[in-house]
Amino acid sequence: MTIAVFIADDHAILREGLAHLLAAQPDLRAEQPQAEAPSMPRGHGETVLVVDDEDSVLQLVQKTLEKFG
Repeated sequence: MTIAVFIADDHAILREGLAHLLAAQPDLRAEQPQAEAPSMPRGHGETVLVVDDEDSVLQLVQKTLEKFG
């Protein structure tokens, strides 16, 4: 099973570096998020890792993930 990893960051060098690291893993695939999603995707119990050093960002992400499953 291949796992799609969406990389969203405002720094291109970070996005490219993470994509390069993921490319070395046979079971991971880096995906670029679409500019506009037709609708908010729903979760199915997946585990999501969010890394940020701003508490407000982490809280917003947590609330959003909880809202959309």
